[in-house]
Amino acid sequence: MKEIVLKNRRITIREIADDLNISFGSCQSILTDVLGMTRVSAKFVPKLRSKTSLLVSSFLAKNNTIIMPQPPYSPDLAPCDFFLFPKLKRPMKGRRFATIEEIKAASLEELKAIPKSAFQKCFDDWKKCWHKCIVSEGDYFEGDNIILDE
Repeated sequence: MKEIVLKNRRITIREIADDLNISFGSCQSILTDVLGMTRVSAKFVPKLRSKTSLLVSSFLAKNNTIIMPQPPYSPDLAPCDFFLFPKLKRPMKGRRFATIEEIKAASLEELKAIPKSAFQKCFDDWKKCWHKCIVSEGDYFEGDNIILDE
């Protein structure tokens, strides 16, 4: 199990459990209790540079576009991940759709049902996440008690 994790540090507990044909709980217990592995903060992992294609880099340079570095794999900074998708998925869970058009119509209906105030709160929360990211210098911050002076 340790070899599997060391070969692919992005592998999930579910994937390991499936590969080894053991339960999720057993896999989690072995990882934490036996191997002493826990979820690692990004500050302990060498910072990864996102790879940008030569074409995109050339275009941005040619157009004098400033590139802002951003932490890789940051769902906390993507409003669709922490706000929109859950609000659309939850009411549609368990429903069956016969066509793509039915899915689109149901999604649009749920999207329109989200009040404007919820979008405003999402935007405010998103700004707080960005501030936490800046204060933590791009390191993992989920669950950290970072106090922001607004």
